[in-house]
Amino acid sequence: MTQNYCIDSLPVLVMDSGVGGLSIAQEMRCLLPELPLLYLADNAALPYGNKSEAWLKARVLNLVKSVLQEDNIRMLVIACNTASTVVLDHLRAELKIPVVGVVPAIKPASECSGSGHMDCWLHRERSVVIIPMIW
Repeated sequence: MTQNYCIDSLPVLVMDSGVGGLSIAQEMRCLLPELPLLYLADNAALPYGNKSEAWLKARVLNLVKSVLQEDNIRMLVIACNTASTVVLDHLRAELKIPVVGVVPAIKPASECSGSGHMDCWLHRERSVVIIPMIW
């Protein structure tokens, strides 16, 4: 059965290896309060920094595809630095929705830091969590 969807009603999926991307989702909520959001936290596999490129590509693509089987989404935001640097091009080639990463924002942010350094926080928890975002 074919269903018609209004693109404006479809959520944006924000994905991270943990909860660090919640700050990005929160800023999106502040700027676009009516935008429906879903948050995907891959706590079972964090941190991503010690995983191989092949493993990350397969893992992130499979997670996103599993969400797409359940929900239609209008856009994917990869709110994870590691996934953005390693998987972004792969996701763009494999998915039919726009995919946005956070890496382009890192360089200007580090230039504004004064020291050129930024902190990165890692969280170690278990399981995959998908949260509808409501503030």
